[in-house]
Amino acid sequence: GEDEESAGDFASTMFSSLGGFGADPTSLWKPSSPGQTKNSGMETMAKSLLKKLSQKIQNESTQESISQYLRSTTSGQILSLATMAGIPIDKSQSERLARYANG
Repeated sequence: GEDEESAGDFASTMFSSLGGFGADPTSLWKPSSPGQTKNSGMETMAKSLLKKLSQKIQNESTQESISQYLRSTTSGQILSLATMAGIPIDKSQSERLARYANG
């Protein structure tokens, strides 16, 4: 529904704002030198993503965007995000979280 789309839009916006990983994002899955494993590429990608995410979260405008998003979060969005994260919560819990987030 609309809540799921909003949650997806927010996540998409956050990750796209982190920037790319270069001209060829698939290069992260390819060994860069003989003998290097594909796992090393995934590890490099994960480290890079976490570093960029940490830097972005420290940005004041990002913190304000997150705060604005949380203040308008609905119970449905929380249920959707929890489902995507594999966290089992029921409707009453999501309603309590939404009330808390909305102030």
